[in-house]
Amino acid sequence: SLVSGKIQNQRTILRRNLPGFTSPFLRDCCRLWLDCHAAHCRGSVADMARWLACGRDAQEQAIALLQLTMLLCREKDYSRAEEVVARAVTLFPQSPLLWRAWVSLAGGRAEVIAAARNAFPNDPELWLAWLVMEVRRSGDENNIRASLGDVIAAESVPAGTMTRAGDFLMRKGMASAALVAAKYASANAQGLVPAHFLLLRCAVVTNDRESALQAAKRAIDAALEPPLFCYQVIVDLKGLANPKDTDVYDALKQLRRRDFTNSHWAEKLGYIYFQRGGMDIGNALTETSFAIDNGATSKVTFVIAAESARLIRDYNRAVKYLRNGCASYPGDVALFNNLVYVLSLRPETLSEAHSQVGQLLNMDTNNPSILDTAAVVYLNSGEWETAEKLLAQALALAPHHSPEWMATKLHQAELWFKRGALKESRAILEDLGRNSQQIPDSLLYEVDTLRNQVSAALDTGRKPASLN
Repeated sequence: SLVSGKIQNQRTILRRNLPGFTSPFLRDCCRLWLDCHAAHCRGSVADMARWLACGRDAQEQAIALLQLTMLLCREKDYSRAEEVVARAVTLFPQSPLLWRAWVSLAGGRAEVIAAARNAFPNDPELWLAWLVMEVRRSGDENNIRASLGDVIAAESVPAGTMTRAGDFLMRKGMASAALVAAKYASANAQGLVPAHFLLLRCAVVTNDRESALQAAKRAIDAALEPPLFCYQVIVDLKGLANPKDTDVYDALKQLRRRDFTNSHWAEKLGYIYFQRGGMDIGNALTETSFAIDNGATSKVTFVIAAESARLIRDYNRAVKYLRNGCASYPGDVALFNNLVYVLSLRPETLSEAHSQVGQLLNMDTNNPSILDTAAVVYLNSGEWETAEKLLAQALALAPHHSPEWMATKLHQAELWFKRGALKESRAILEDLGRNSQQIPDSLLYEVDTLRNQVSAALDTGRKPASLN
């Protein structure tokens, strides 16, 4: 075994160095160590008296007895090992190492642990031994929490020891006490990754969302290759409400990169890309397309894939995803409304859109988005009076300055533009421009495009192409 190999290596080194020792204590102790090791602690070489004779004072005698203790432990003779280390403690009680060795061999005996704690009340390993004993003896979690508070206030226990304490408490079902230990350990970890994982476990069990999020972020910062679970915690806890949240954005990119066959992450990342807008629209289409191609059937994913395709003028894909969505969700108003709208944008599919307007309006005549879509169909078909009436109805129903209201105002400006009412069209566009921060990216480009067309028409005095 690894331990046996190390001891064999130690024996070789001692034999080689033994002739050079000038200290009588080291020379006699090492020679006895070699003999005792070779004899497997049998015979007179393991007599305590012989080891005591190596030392010239109490400290050297205690050191010698500690060596005998370790050799006896190697032979699994733990009762004799405890007897020897207990004698070492009486010889040199000012050594915390000797007390720790005795406690480790005492089998959790309360009197040994109490004596050790009395001798070194601030020793972290001895405190941990007391904690284990107290949990097994009484199971009083309040008492454990009080002790945790004392050592945390005194800052006498390092993060590593506190992490072990918290792990033990978790395994014993004391989650609230473990959380106290984990919070301290994680805050003082200084790169100790297990401390953050412990806090994450405790926070999940105790439903402490803030601590879980904090632990996940710390673990990601500290670990070379953080587990995917850490990123998933961030996404689950913070959600997708804020597309500019860099924690969620970065977490989803990591999940997508490392769990690349999972369409679930592609759906979520596609949603974030779409909400971020601008140059990320193409990424939104890439992610949602991957998700759909790999079995995703979420209505939102169909909508985002189609809308992303529409925004980059890839109408064929937009129609494809909307038809797939309508097939998966028969009778869904939003999907059918979007399909009719996209069909109305190209001359080759406008007639199909026109044929579907009646069915669309029958679904809900009080829905401003449906009225707006119907208006666009008639607007592109040259039926401007019908389009004007539908736009007016949609504006009356849509909340002022809502995305739906802005889209309808844009189409109203387009209607005035096609009719040659350039000043009226410009006035609407200028009003929208004053609220540009509220305009969705999906509309902002269209507003700017139409505004440029109106300005060009006013500057040149030419009528719009549709009127020539």
